[in-house]
Amino acid sequence: MTFRSSAARMWLRDPAPLFQTNVEGLRHVLDVALDADLKKFVFS
Repeated sequence: MTFRSSAARMWLRDPAPLFQTNVEGLRHVLDVALDADLKKFVFS
C-alpha cells in the first residue's frame, strides 16, 4: 500500500483542515492496513 500526504502551506490562516485530512486520514488508512494484515506500507 502507498499513502501520500500533502505538505502544509505556511500561508494558510487555519491549518485545521489540512491537519484533519493528513493526520486523521493517515490514522484511518493505518487502521485499515492493520485490519488487512499488510506486509508493507510506504509513507511518502
